[in-house]
Amino acid sequence: MLRPWPLTIVLDRRSSTPVGQQIVHAVIEEVRRGRLKPGSPLPGSRELADSLGVNRKTIVIAFAELQAQGW
Repeated sequence: MLRPWPLTIVLDRRSSTPVGQQIVHAVIEEVRRGRLKPGSPLPGSRELADSLGVNRKTIVIAFAELQAQGW
């Protein structure tokens, strides 16, 4: 593991916010809190999809959104 701490994302599947957006918001919050520094490695899309129980495409789209927003 390249990260000094685990990336923990808790999803609320009953929320009206789509799962992909919840992932985007969780990563942004980790950056804002200072736990995730610019350039820090994120888990691979397959690893994160498996750990969250979501489709890999959901993670790929979330990562693309983070990149588009400049995070």
